[in-house]
Amino acid sequence: MVSIKALNSREPDKISQIFDIHKQYCSENGNGELTVGLKEDLEDTRSIVIVANNEKGEICGYLLAIEHNHACELFKDFDPLLQEDPKRYYVDLLEIVEELKNPKVPINLILSMVQEAAKRGIFGFSMHIRASLSEKFMHLIRKRIHTNVRQVRKVSGNWYGSAEEFVYIEGTIK
Repeated sequence: MVSIKALNSREPDKISQIFDIHKQYCSENGNGELTVGLKEDLEDTRSIVIVANNEKGEICGYLLAIEHNHACELFKDFDPLLQEDPKRYYVDLLEIVEELKNPKVPINLILSMVQEAAKRGIFGFSMHIRASLSEKFMHLIRKRIHTNVRQVRKVSGNWYGSAEEFVYIEGTIK
């Protein structure tokens, strides 16, 4: 059974487990290691880190949400149409080990992030997602999280070294 919770204390061993998942994800997807700024964002208490733990208590998936305005700075070259919004979190990374690939896990990670953001007075979120997954994913988010989520635009080009098309979505908690 998988348990999902916010990682409120940022112990080095937890950060290390997240880095291991990130490296595995990057090598499996041919992206190299995209770790620039990751450690800082994981340790930043303004960020929201949600983890999925397996039965042994090991982190087997995570979600990193950063302040939306920070995302605007980071991704201005990839998506110059991103606009600042201090009342929104941006889902920067959502990575799960292969044996946990189940549609419920990412949705539950997002649900937990939305709940954590609401505790901070933030009721909006945004993310870029592969275009091939966007419709199904948005349907699951609407159904499970009861949020108003919409596709804002498609983003083509070199998103993290991928020629794949991505969709930028925004959600607001009802």
